[in-house]
Amino acid sequence: MNLEEPMKVSVIIPCYNEQGYIYRCVDSICSNLRLVDYPFEIIVVDGGSSDGTLSELERAASDFHRVTLRVLHNPHRYQVHALNIGIEAAAGHYIVRCDAHSIYPPGYIDRLVGLLELAEEDVGNVGTPHVSSPGADTAMARCISVAMTSPVAVGISHRSLVCKEPMQVDTLLFGAWKKSVLEKVGNFDTRFIRGQDLEHNLRLAANGYKAVLHPGAPFTFFTRPTLPKLNLMIRQYAAAKVEIAAHTRSRPVVRGLIPLAFFVSLIGLLFTPMHWVLPTTYGLAILVYSSWTAIARKSAELLRLALVIPSMHINHAMGTAQGIWSTLLRKRGPTKWSGTR
Repeated sequence: MNLEEPMKVSVIIPCYNEQGYIYRCVDSICSNLRLVDYPFEIIVVDGGSSDGTLSELERAASDFHRVTLRVLHNPHRYQVHALNIGIEAAAGHYIVRCDAHSIYPPGYIDRLVGLLELAEEDVGNVGTPHVSSPGADTAMARCISVAMTSPVAVGISHRSLVCKEPMQVDTLLFGAWKKSVLEKVGNFDTRFIRGQDLEHNLRLAANGYKAVLHPGAPFTFFTRPTLPKLNLMIRQYAAAKVEIAAHTRSRPVVRGLIPLAFFVSLIGLLFTPMHWVLPTTYGLAILVYSSWTAIARKSAELLRLALVIPSMHINHAMGTAQGIWSTLLRKRGPTKWSGTR
């Protein structure tokens, strides 16, 4: 690698209290880029971690001393601010967003860079599928990990998509851009503590760019370890989708309204002779799916899907209702979530 060449790739990692994950993340990225012949940098933007994250980053800097690893401070704590701080500081021609809660397979970053180099001018963001891994060594965490990539739990979304050929999507998890594209459409909108990736991809589309999901070795994303943490995340994201649609005047994705519509229908049927049909059918379907998954994977603990999936659906419906109430009815701005990063 010729260090006199202009910086080609900047990898940005927002970070806050990720002691259990950040070293593995940086390790996987350094392994990713070990054999490339162009200059790159890793920029970790930390939101004031108090759990030993910075010590882990010091260990990574020592272990990977030949890598340009920069740690910047994010005084606002939230991830959306960290992304913008990292983008502004990035010297690379290409910017790859990574998440501290993930690890990346060999060749992942170089593949994204190659896709951007060969992409048509109207491609603004590229990414690959991902797989979920448990956020803790517990039966519930393993069950959550399975649910988070199940179409029954999350619908046909970027969390459940796999592809055999490139496909245009409304949004994708993380991704990579040419810095010139970001300079044209702008950085992330700091009004949106949650869902900022969706808003940004909508803005790319409004400026004539596409987000494209490509086949390839998936990266691994570590899911929430407990049901309360998962439910909080789902409520926040569901509310954020409504807020983003309202503030960007974009059409909401129909699939995001299905859980709320379903539970509203349940309430509407309470006072009819057929009040038992829909909940019974839903319950049986979830039980059959959970049992089939447990048998197929030879894991009795996956029977907990019968609890996890309805909980996800209910919390998504609650979040959507909250978004409609706060944004469309009360005319409030985007929610400044507490209890998140």
